[in-house]
Amino acid sequence: MTRPDGGPATATGDRQPSSRGSGAALRRFVEARQVAVFGANERRHHTRMVVEGARAVGFPAESVHLINPRFDTVLGLRCHPDATGLDLRDGVAVIVSAANSVVPAIEQAAAAGCRAAVVLAEGFAGRGEHGEALEQQLRQTARRLDIALLGPNTLGLTAPGFQVSLWTGDGIRRPLRPGAVSLLFQSSGMLNVVLSVASHWRLGVRLALSVGNEGGVELVEALEFAGRDEGTRTVGVYCEAIHDPHRVARALAALAAVGKPVVMLSSGRSDRSRRNALAHAGRLASGGRSWEALCRKAGVILVGDLDEFLETLFIAEYGEHFRHGGAGLVTVSGGDVGLLSDLAAEVGLDLPVPGEALRAKIAEELGAPDTVGNPLDCGGFTRTTIVRSTELLCGDDAVGIVAFRCMQPPVPTEAATTLYTELVDIVRRHGKLPVLMSRTIEPLDASWFELCARLRVPLLMSYRPALLAIRNFLAWSAGRERLVAEPPEFGALPTAVEAPPPGRLVGLADATSVVAGLGIDYVASRTCAGEDDAVDAAEAIGYPVAVKGASSTLAHKSRAGAVYLDVRGGDAIREACRGIARSMLAAGAAVEGFEIQRMLPAGPQLVLGMSVDPVCGRVVLAGRGGVDVEYGAPPLILIPPLGPREAREATEALVATGLLAGVPEADEPAYRAGLTELLAGFCRRVLDLPETVTQIDINPLILASAATVSGVSVSGATVSGASGSGGTVAGGTVSGSSVAGGTVSVDAVAVDAVVVRTP
Repeated sequence: MTRPDGGPATATGDRQPSSRGSGAALRRFVEARQVAVFGANERRHHTRMVVEGARAVGFPAESVHLINPRFDTVLGLRCHPDATGLDLRDGVAVIVSAANSVVPAIEQAAAAGCRAAVVLAEGFAGRGEHGEALEQQLRQTARRLDIALLGPNTLGLTAPGFQVSLWTGDGIRRPLRPGAVSLLFQSSGMLNVVLSVASHWRLGVRLALSVGNEGGVELVEALEFAGRDEGTRTVGVYCEAIHDPHRVARALAALAAVGKPVVMLSSGRSDRSRRNALAHAGRLASGGRSWEALCRKAGVILVGDLDEFLETLFIAEYGEHFRHGGAGLVTVSGGDVGLLSDLAAEVGLDLPVPGEALRAKIAEELGAPDTVGNPLDCGGFTRTTIVRSTELLCGDDAVGIVAFRCMQPPVPTEAATTLYTELVDIVRRHGKLPVLMSRTIEPLDASWFELCARLRVPLLMSYRPALLAIRNFLAWSAGRERLVAEPPEFGALPTAVEAPPPGRLVGLADATSVVAGLGIDYVASRTCAGEDDAVDAAEAIGYPVAVKGASSTLAHKSRAGAVYLDVRGGDAIREACRGIARSMLAAGAAVEGFEIQRMLPAGPQLVLGMSVDPVCGRVVLAGRGGVDVEYGAPPLILIPPLGPREAREATEALVATGLLAGVPEADEPAYRAGLTELLAGFCRRVLDLPETVTQIDINPLILASAATVSGVSVSGATVSGASGSGGTVAGGTVSGSSVAGGTVSVDAVAVDAVVVRTP
């Protein structure tokens, strides 16, 4: 029996001592020598599934024991009244009885030698005070007796790769094919569905488990276990919530570092979904854009639904030796070529265009001078032509995956089997990854999946999720080497999930001081009590100026009509002050004065901010600033700190939104370099802010050529000091480095809000 390879690791935040990062708790389940079903009965399917599952994976029948004082036999097998007299050393108790009988069952199991228990029952955390107390009692009992827990509120686990099955769900309709995919879920119902499909589609499963309420084994330990297990090459995760973000991030990054793709479907992206997570299992959901940013940083393949999840797992299972290249598509229908071309464009899958010489050879082979070459239309041609055309496409160095859909009768005929076998051999001989596709969820016989399992090739069941899966895998493969070369840092992540406390806005002087500490030069400005002071300040600063309302109760001034731009002359200043006062009063904000700022020359406008996320801690927001905040592309969410690669990729993502539109082409390299340095520096410095600072909104932050901005002497993207309200912040102005194409200075900033914790 194969055993996992697990080593020691340190971890924090464990809620059960036996589940520390070495994977010791989980090993007790996959290394089980005995299985005892407490509460065994025939009324529900749970007992039957344990018995049949054990038989399917080759677990000794004499090592499965049924226990229930109400029955002499269950499923034709002897049923014991209790565990007295049973030798259950190195065993696992599967407790299928109600919640109030779980603790006595665990005490019996421990006395008989069991070292682990699967608890199915609901009625624990998330079910009121009584349920919370019952789960606390369960955890304390397990800790006292040194019993590793899986659950409660779980259907268990199955481990074909270890010849152990403790799964009580009814989704597995035929024995699972042992393989290298580990499925780690926080929902038993979702896993039951996936196992049902996996059993039919012949996905190779190493381990599949649901952690339930995580009263013992948590999702993070399962991730760490999969990272150390030599038999696991691909991991599929369904995640609702996490307890220790820092440890989870490290586990995900460790999987990426050893070349194991993690395909994750995560809920909690909507308010309703987050409320469900709390009601379902008493947990704060981990979904949302910050969580997705954290997963991307760790190299996770994020998917949107179960179809995309399954298709991506299938291609990842067989992609262990894939190295590089795009997708080449082969079909026998002109209509398919059009549909595949549209879908590829919609999902963002790049199809390499064959060079003229190669396209001409393909056209000659097909006798079709107008062929696009990729997707390749072989419709109406002989088997020989299909094979030769596919071989020509495989000769394109830009193609790394060849996916084809040829004849597909309900049951694979001899001709279909011969054709697909030959095509798969050709693709592999050229060092490419072969993939079979179906147009949609067709009623294919199980023998199709058996054929693909023998050929070791994925059969993807519908064009859109198939192309999404190919895109996902290609993106992961392209980023794999970069992740190894520059492992992500997660030093700022919390070790527990908690909502940030309420805060309050701070005044301009404090806000500019905070911004100065972030290395950003605040525009010359003054805070004024009334109109006369505002006129004096404007004349001292020099026209034109911006006039803004000052209020500790108004975070976003522009939305409330409390910002006037390009104001010139004393009368215009007074009129602006009066208009701002009216707008602020209408918005219910306190009018505490006015801020006069020097107007800056036009330049790319950025919004840059920081907030505290319950799961990810301090996160940075960056996007197009000014009015584009409301109407432009959604801002990026960045998890600090950023490595050089991450900062460059963030810069390119911002440039792709049109941030540098209007910048002379010759100046773009300077802006890109300056923006990269700015993002890296800002993300580094927000980690050093006092814990009391919980939110920063800077909009707009204006990037401008140093040569065109009067009164600004800094170059480069970051500054360690700033001139603030009426004085100079300690640190002064520091020069940065020149970059090819010129220099860029951050002349910025309008601070919409700085929020600190309420004392």
